[in-house]
Amino acid sequence: MAFPAADHVEILNLLATYNHAIDYNDPEAWADCFTEDGVFDARPVTHSRGREELMAFVTASSGGTRHWTTNPLIHVDGDTATLDLYLMTVTPGQAVGDAPQPGVTGRYHDELVRVNGAWKIKHRKLNFDVAPKGFE
Repeated sequence: MAFPAADHVEILNLLATYNHAIDYNDPEAWADCFTEDGVFDARPVTHSRGREELMAFVTASSGGTRHWTTNPLIHVDGDTATLDLYLMTVTPGQAVGDAPQPGVTGRYHDELVRVNGAWKIKHRKLNFDVAPKGFE
């Protein structure tokens, strides 16, 4: 079913905002991507619910990692949507010429809702392809 291109663009912008906020360790901007009772379920690493827990998760992360998401499949139904996409993280080199270091890969499954005209993540589930080091 077709949906307005504006929804597609707004959801893609939400994803970019989410990635930039976590990459640059901006807890408030990251939490703003979620509803007030939003959930980020990335077990075994975290299961954060609500603005305070979401902000605490980002505050505790070290930042510096780049989140790359691709192949978004967006399905909009009025003021709700689902989104499936792939994740890969990369840590940039520390000096010119240093190779970036690959990180985790996985798949996000999101439930989105429109709140006061803006798309927000209600529930984000991250399924890792392989458990992150230290969480095997």
